[in-house]
Amino acid sequence: MINTVNECDLSTRIDLLDTLEAVLHEALVKIFISSRSNTDIAYRLRKYPKLELTSSRNRDDIIAFVKTETETLVSRKRLLRYSST
Repeated sequence: MINTVNECDLSTRIDLLDTLEAVLHEALVKIFISSRSNTDIAYRLRKYPKLELTSSRNRDDIIAFVKTETETLVSRKRLLRYSST
């Protein structure tokens, strides 16, 4: 399982960034990308609007978001204890 873009191997990352750029260029969509501050990723996506979240600057917001989303998933039975999905 790949958790963040920067965890992709380089060839996969290049293909993924190509695809993301094509989607962002052609469609009116929002895409959530999780990554550490890798130069190649930041450079490739530099012209698109972004919101940078860091635990040091946004700790309370991140905690609130994760709590709310988790509660929603649990209530919809989409996140279950000991589930593999």
